[in-house]
Amino acid sequence: MFYTHARNGIKKIYLAQILSLISVFMTGVAAAYANQASGSGMNTEKAIGIMLPILAIGLLKLAGSLVEFFGLKEAAQDDENFKQGYTYALINIVCSIILAVLSVLNLKNETISDLGNSIRSIIQMIVTLYVVYGIRNIARELGNHEMDERGKKVFFIYGVSIILSSAIQLVAAFLKGSAKIPVLAILGAAVLVLAVVGYFMYLSYLSKAKKMLG
Repeated sequence: MFYTHARNGIKKIYLAQILSLISVFMTGVAAAYANQASGSGMNTEKAIGIMLPILAIGLLKLAGSLVEFFGLKEAAQDDENFKQGYTYALINIVCSIILAVLSVLNLKNETISDLGNSIRSIIQMIVTLYVVYGIRNIARELGNHEMDERGKKVFFIYGVSIILSSAIQLVAAFLKGSAKIPVLAILGAAVLVLAVVGYFMYLSYLSKAKKMLG
């Protein structure tokens, strides 16, 4: 039994995750440059050093969303779960566009931003759920019990980290003033390790799925 569409789709989904990982790295670069600039004053060179990573982050996120979207669309031809993920990925893209438009129009305040990011995280978790379910379903059809069981662990860790991260974003949306920073610092530190572990487990699972399908 061949799953050509699923194999090619999962390759695209894997690439989307790599692009997402690079965007996270670029976010760190932009933050470091911004922090340095704030301490010693802004000039043209530093402004460019901040803007270029920010532009790259936006492009990488957009590219990642589109690659994942088309990967899910292709994989959907071999398994219904990917079709469900494709639907939610489309919803996530629409949410991203709405938030971007609000930002351009200066209508997006901090609360809307936190709520929007929380909603997008939950939708992304649902997309991931269907990707994992799709891989597990194919693994069962191929008689690969190990990949089926691994999928349960991957989604549990990944799902818990996203739920907790979304909860923190919701808390951030309603906390104001000086209380916001220490609360977010404590909660964020507790979730960060779990989020990193969950993300790399998911990335590894996609890699193994590619190998499973040849």
